[in-house]
Amino acid sequence: LGGFEVNFLPEYKALHDAGYNILCYDMSNHGMSGSRERGTGIGLVEYQDVIGSVRYAKSRPDTASMETFLLSVCLGGDSTCVAIAKHPEEFEHITSLILLQPVSADPIVENFVQGNDIPDGYARFDRTVFERTGFHLAQQSPIEYAKSIHIPTLVVQVHHDVMTRPEDVQAIYDAIPAEDKELHWIEGTTRRFDGYNYFGEHPEVAIDWFAN
Repeated sequence: LGGFEVNFLPEYKALHDAGYNILCYDMSNHGMSGSRERGTGIGLVEYQDVIGSVRYAKSRPDTASMETFLLSVCLGGDSTCVAIAKHPEEFEHITSLILLQPVSADPIVENFVQGNDIPDGYARFDRTVFERTGFHLAQQSPIEYAKSIHIPTLVVQVHHDVMTRPEDVQAIYDAIPAEDKELHWIEGTTRRFDGYNYFGEHPEVAIDWFAN
């Protein structure tokens, strides 16, 4: 999985030094945030947190009139796709979007059960997830929701990420109808967590996109 700490602070500092104000928050059932009765849904419940963050920024007198960009990572990327699809009116003022390593549940679980030789692993995992959340694994994908994204969007992904498959991220990207979009593959690693640290090491990729 990477075996090292994910550190977003260098990325945040680079964005701050470039003149951005940054709002960071935990998703429900993650970090120090509160819990939800249904647990996690890979965006299917957490999308409400995305809308809450956007509304919060618009409610503050010191940020309400500022140009707004979204940098959505992994589960946050999935949640953003769902939020835009369900409530596009909340995002009409967003200038552009970065989706860093959005993902569907299926390839992650399939790779995991195959790599660990778990008999009937996918079905067992799917059954347990459904019992806990009410969602099947096949429902937990941003692909259908990405079809509602018309905001300029940059998708960034570790190309040979051992946790997922490049075809899944390609399908997410292909589903986005925005005329202004790019897919940036991170090469030279198979570790997913290298992708999370990527903007800390290469902040110009995010900064250049937002300045585009």
